[in-house]
Amino acid sequence: MDLYEISCLWSDVKQSHRSAYLRLDPEAPDFTDRSVFKAHICIGDSDLLLEVTPDDAREFGAWLDTTVFDKDCLDRLYTWNLKSLISYIRFFTGKSPTPSTAIYDLKVIENFLGIRQNRPENFADAVDRMTKIMARKIWPSIYKTIHLPLLLRTLPIIETNPLLNVNIKRPEFPFYEIEGQPFGRMNCLKKFSKSYVPHNMGPDIRAVLRPRGDGYCFLNADFRHCEVSVLQWLSSDPKLKEFLDSNQDLHCSTYEALTNTPCDNEEKREMGKMLFFPVMYGCGAATLAKTINVSEDVARELIRRLKVTYPVAWKWMEDQQEKARAGVIQDYCGRPRKFEEAYRARDFMVQGTAATACQEKLIDLVDALDGEQAYMACSVHDGVYVCTKLKAAKETYHTVKTIMESPSKVCPGLSMKVQIKLGPRLDAMKVFEW
Repeated sequence: MDLYEISCLWSDVKQSHRSAYLRLDPEAPDFTDRSVFKAHICIGDSDLLLEVTPDDAREFGAWLDTTVFDKDCLDRLYTWNLKSLISYIRFFTGKSPTPSTAIYDLKVIENFLGIRQNRPENFADAVDRMTKIMARKIWPSIYKTIHLPLLLRTLPIIETNPLLNVNIKRPEFPFYEIEGQPFGRMNCLKKFSKSYVPHNMGPDIRAVLRPRGDGYCFLNADFRHCEVSVLQWLSSDPKLKEFLDSNQDLHCSTYEALTNTPCDNEEKREMGKMLFFPVMYGCGAATLAKTINVSEDVARELIRRLKVTYPVAWKWMEDQQEKARAGVIQDYCGRPRKFEEAYRARDFMVQGTAATACQEKLIDLVDALDGEQAYMACSVHDGVYVCTKLKAAKETYHTVKTIMESPSKVCPGLSMKVQIKLGPRLDAMKVFEW
C-alpha cells in the first residue's frame, strides 16, 4: 500500500467533491487469520484502491483519520458495513478510528428500513440510494443514538475481545450484524475462521469457552421478562404492570391465571410458557391445540381467558394488527414493515422496540467497563456476558445491575429488572445477589 501515492490522488479528486463512498473486499475482512483486504474509496468517477495488510493497519487507520474520516476534508462518507473495518483496525492497533465527518452506513440504514439488497458498487449508486433514504425521515434519531455508537465503538470492542477455547487452545471471536434480523435484533454469524456464535452456544461450546487472562470469571445479566416489560410499556396494561411489580414467574402466573389451578410442577410451568406470547402474538386455536395437546374447544377457551386477564394489552395488540392490514406499520423506534399476514405485526411491534432498548444498554455497559477489571464478552438477545476479575466482581455486579435497570433514554419510562449469574464457565453459572 503506497499511501503517499494514494494521498496525492486523493488530493486531486477531493477538490471537486465533499462526499465519498467506502466499501471493502471482502465486506468483512477476517482479522483472526490476518487476512488482507481491499478498500475502495469512490469519489465521483474515481476509485482509489488500497490493499491493506495487518502490517499496514496502523498507518491506514491514521491515514483515514486525517482524510476520509476528517470533517475538514469531507462532509459525508457513505459506507457499507463500516463496523468490520473498525474492528480490523482495532484488532491490530488497539484503537478505533474516531471519524468526525458524517458517516452513513447504507447497510445498517437500509436494513432498519426493511430494505434488503446488495451493496452499491460505485459512488453514483451510493449517492442515488442515499438520496432515497434521506427522503424518509424516520431513521436518523435511532441511527445517531444507537447504530453509530454500535458500529464505531461498541461492536468493534466486543468483536476484538475473544474468549479462549480450551479444547482446541485458541482464541475465538464473535461477529455481529446490526439490524441483521428482520425485527431489529442483531444477528450473529460465523464470519471469522476463529469464531464462535453467541446466539447459538450449545452445551459443548459453553463447556470449553473461558475468559482470556488469569483470575477472571463470567458474569451473565439477562433482562427478566424483557418482552413482557416492553409490551406493558407500549400498551400501559395495568394487569401486566401488577405482575411485573410482583416479581413472579411469568409462566407459572400465566398457567394459574388461565387454569385457576396451582402451577406446582415443571410440566405445568412449561404449558404456561407455551401460552402467553404465542397467543399474544396471534397463535390461533388450532395451532395452540396441537402445541399443548388439547382440543380446539379448550384452546379457544384458554385464548378467551388470556384476553380477559390482560384486556388492555390484548386490545393494543389487536390495534397493531388492524393497522398492519391497512398497509405499512412502524414500530416505536420507526422501523417500517409491511406484512402479508397482518398478525405478524404483533410480534414485530414488541420485538423491535425490545431489541433497540437492549442495544442502548449494551452501548452504555461497554462504555462503563474499563477493559481491564472487566470487559464485555458478548451480547445474547436480551442479555450480556461480561468477563470480570474475581476481585472486581462485586463492583462489576453493581455497575451492570445499575446500568441495565436504569430507565431507558430511547424509550422514556421503560425500565427492566435483571437476573445476574456468576460462574467460572458458561455451563456453570449460578444466580447471584450482592
